[in-house]
Amino acid sequence: HDDENIEQKVNDIIYVKCKGRKLSVVTEDHIYCIYYKTISKMKEKFLKHSFFQCNRSTLVNRKYIRDISIKKGEIVLKQEFGTLTFGRTYKQRYKNEYL
Repeated sequence: HDDENIEQKVNDIIYVKCKGRKLSVVTEDHIYCIYYKTISKMKEKFLKHSFFQCNRSTLVNRKYIRDISIKKGEIVLKQEFGTLTFGRTYKQRYKNEYL
């Protein structure tokens, strides 16, 4: 069951993205799909680790962040894992909590 695999690999998770009723959990070597679980449920599990929410549908693991551009509203991930966007509300929260 993917949900159980994810619990064991929480430190290897780069980000979690929700689209519709499907969560995509992206690790270095695999993408897990979980259906009918909300981003807020995942947030409850992962905030005690080094995750933060960067927009309405995405949680990102801080240890995979190479650079953050508040001005551009984007997060550049390490090792060519791409970029994620900051939502307006979450950008402000990030500024208040981490800067």
